[in-house]
Amino acid sequence: MNFWHGSMIKLQLFRKQIHRKVLALLLRLLVCIITVTSCSEEIDLYSESDKLTAIYCLLNNNDSVQYLRISSQYTIIGNGKVIKPDSIDLTVKGDFIAYLSETSRSGEQVSHHFTPSFSIKKDTGWFPTEALQVYETRCTITPNTIYSLYVLFPKEKRMIFAKTVSFGGGVLVFDPAMVPGRKLNLFPGEDFYLRYEPLKNAAIYQATAKFLYDDIRDGIAERKELVLTLPLKFGDQTDIDFISQRISGDRFLRDVAREIAMDTSVKRRPVGFNFHISVGGEELALEIKKDLDAASFSSADYSSFKNAAGIFSSLSHKWIETIPLSKFTIDSLALSSLTRGLGFLTYDEINKLDSIK
Repeated sequence: MNFWHGSMIKLQLFRKQIHRKVLALLLRLLVCIITVTSCSEEIDLYSESDKLTAIYCLLNNNDSVQYLRISSQYTIIGNGKVIKPDSIDLTVKGDFIAYLSETSRSGEQVSHHFTPSFSIKKDTGWFPTEALQVYETRCTITPNTIYSLYVLFPKEKRMIFAKTVSFGGGVLVFDPAMVPGRKLNLFPGEDFYLRYEPLKNAAIYQATAKFLYDDIRDGIAERKELVLTLPLKFGDQTDIDFISQRISGDRFLRDVAREIAMDTSVKRRPVGFNFHISVGGEELALEIKKDLDAASFSSADYSSFKNAAGIFSSLSHKWIETIPLSKFTIDSLALSSLTRGLGFLTYDEINKLDSIK
C-alpha cells in the first residue's frame, strides 16, 4: 500500500496533481507484490499548467537493465473550455539525450545511455500511461554508489538532473531461515516474526506475506493465495540490528475467514507462505512520508528534480518462496471455529491423500 488530489498554480499545481497520484502508485508499488509488470493504474498527466517534463526512474539492483519513463504534462485552454490533449500530444517532442552516470569511489564516472525500450509495454509496469515514453539502459547497479540522472534537451539548452545513492547491498533475511525442515507456526496464541537486516542508504520497507493454498475440485487442484500486507517501516525506525515484523496468529485466522469464501464443492489444502520484501530509497520515503503526515508536510514541496517532476530513487526486492506450514498451523485452519467451514484439510487428511497418489 488511499490517496490524493490537489491544486496550485503552474509547477505547484502540477506537483500536487501528479505527485499525489505518483505517491498512490508508489504506495501500491510497495504495498502490492511488486514486479516490472504488476501495476496497471495510470497517472493523470493533465492539469492546468505550463508544459512540464515528468520523469520516473527507479534503480533496481535486482536487474541488469534500468528503465526511464518520460512524458510531458499540460492542458489546452481555449474559448473558455479546458481541452485535454491526446496521449500523442503528451509525448516529449524533439531530440533529447538521457543517460545514467555512475561515480566510482575513485571519482571515475561511467555513463550508461538510455535508448527506446521495446521490452516493456507502455501501458504496464511502473507508472503506466500510454503517454509515457519508456527508455532502457543496460546497467547492473553497484552497491553504495552515487548515480546521477541527466536528461539533456540540446535545442532548448535545458538540462534536467537528479542524483541518488544506491543501496549498500541486497536484503538479508534472518527468519524465515531457509533450512531443511523449517516449518511456519501461525495459529491462535502463536505469532510469526519476519526478520531482516536494514539496508544501507534505504529509507522505507514494505513486506507482504502470501498464504498459498490449493482449491481441489473433482481431483483437480487450483493454486490460490491470500495476501497479507505488513505495516510500512521507515529508515528512522530501523536503527537496530534487524527489522522485526509480526504476523498475528489470531489475526491470520480472522483474515482467512473474512477473505476466503465458503464453497462446499471444494476441499482446500494449505501449501505454505511466500514472503516479499520491497525496499525504497530516501526519495521514495520522503514522498510517501510527507503525504502520510500531511498535517506537518506538503507533498507539493518535494521533487527529485528542480526543473521537472517525478522520482529518481532506488528500489530493491527480496523473495522467500514457499515456507511450509507446521502440523499445528494446518490443523488450526481445518478445526478452528473461525475457519472450519471453509473446507481446509487436516494434517492427517493431507497425508492420507498423498499416500493414495
